[in-house]
Amino acid sequence: MNAVREAWTDDRIDDLAHRMDTGFDRVDRDIREVRAEMRAGFATVDARFDSMNDAFNARFDSMNDSVNARFDSANDSVNARFDAVNSRFDAMTARLESLQRTMLRVGGGLAAVVLASILANHL
Repeated sequence: MNAVREAWTDDRIDDLAHRMDTGFDRVDRDIREVRAEMRAGFATVDARFDSMNDAFNARFDSMNDSVNARFDSANDSVNARFDAVNSRFDAMTARLESLQRTMLRVGGGLAAVVLASILANHL
């Protein structure tokens, strides 16, 4: 073991320290390059995402307008149908009221005839 310790001189330790510093400098430089590449890659992805997001929003807005127009058209059609149904109910209501008036007149006339008949038989 003493032979190994004697082989480590100050010059060899300085040389090892210098090689380690050089190696760590290279690793630090490589890490900085990787970080720069990653930042550039993320910037590219962000730009593509923003572009896709803008395209998606534009397409969604145009689809939204189309869907709104279709719903408005369907709503107008439904409203027209309900208006037609309401007018038919109004016509039916008018006919029923007319029938009710006729029934009251006929019933009143029959009651008057029956009353007159009873009075004619008793007098």
